[in-house]
Amino acid sequence: MSAGGVVCGRVLVVLVLLVGLVVGAGCGRGRATSCDRVCAREAECAKELRLEGDRSECVQACVELERDPNVARALTAHVACVDGASSCQAVVDCP
Repeated sequence: MSAGGVVCGRVLVVLVLLVGLVVGAGCGRGRATSCDRVCAREAECAKELRLEGDRSECVQACVELERDPNVARALTAHVACVDGASSCQAVVDCP
């Protein structure tokens, strides 16, 4: 697998985790706002770093993960990481 494939896979994992974080962050509109915000940032960074990333898929996955209490802690940590990231590379490196 190429380095680009590994990074793209990692971005997808991050996007999926991001969705889950939003679920743990609150309910209703607050969750959707977190998903939208984080997925928008990750999509911008994917574009900037020339990686694959689909904002709408991220938001859909995020909303689904919000419903899973088993991933709430990981998702909350991911959202906090993306929110605090000072660069796109830092966003991609978020667990």
